[in-house]
Amino acid sequence: MAEKRIFGRFKRRLPLRFGKGSLDVRGNTGNISATGLLVQANRVFGKGSILTIEISLPQGIVCSSEVEVAWSREAPPGTQGIVLGSMGVRFMGAPPEAYYAFLVECDRLETRNKPPA
Repeated sequence: MAEKRIFGRFKRRLPLRFGKGSLDVRGNTGNISATGLLVQANRVFGKGSILTIEISLPQGIVCSSEVEVAWSREAPPGTQGIVLGSMGVRFMGAPPEAYYAFLVECDRLETRNKPPA
């Protein structure tokens, strides 16, 4: 299957808030891409759920977007608060402009830091 990504995934830990209607769940990203991100949090939502998400970028910019849950995994029983649940979410439309600019910068930095072939 051909790769469809504009950028690869970048391993970045960014704080975020999300939820259905209200942003009452806090978590972090595990990785980010142009089409979606890995969310790690104490609470996750089921596949197909539509959420609002706010991502805090390093420059102090907060980006908001609608996302759909592609998959989710709850923390194993008895480990909540120690082990986080995770879910993959994809943007319902184009990612926010500032988020996309951050991806461009991540790509530039990773390309610059790769050793020559």
